[in-house]
Amino acid sequence: MPDDLADRIANNDFGDADTVTTRELREKLSEIVGRCAYGGDRFVIKRHGKPLAAVVPIEDMFVAQLVGDQHDAAEYKRALAAGELEKTRPWSDIKAELGLWSARLAYAIDFTDAAGRAPRLRRRPSVPCEGR
Repeated sequence: MPDDLADRIANNDFGDADTVTTRELREKLSEIVGRCAYGGDRFVIKRHGKPLAAVVPIEDMFVAQLVGDQHDAAEYKRALAAGELEKTRPWSDIKAELGLWSARLAYAIDFTDAAGRAPRLRRRPSVPCEGR
């Protein structure tokens, strides 16, 4: 991550991105999506002066995901080297210990009663669970 990331966040510095309010976004959504998709423009959406979200080209989203994946991989390698992962247990063991296998026999509400009667409960079909 860039060295100035904390400064950018603290100062709401969005670089070359334009800002739009939620109202402007509703009114000009088609134009904004077109500028984003075909022109590579970036938009920060604000509500009451506070940034909420961004509309960015799809390529930017992929780059953000790759950066996140690289960060996760680095954290995993660090935890593995520090021996922190040896303390973990498989989720399937924890679910079995807590008796969560019975969740696959859960009941669902059936709203298909055409006569308007109160909903009735019906049993869901059994779903295979991994680890059993």
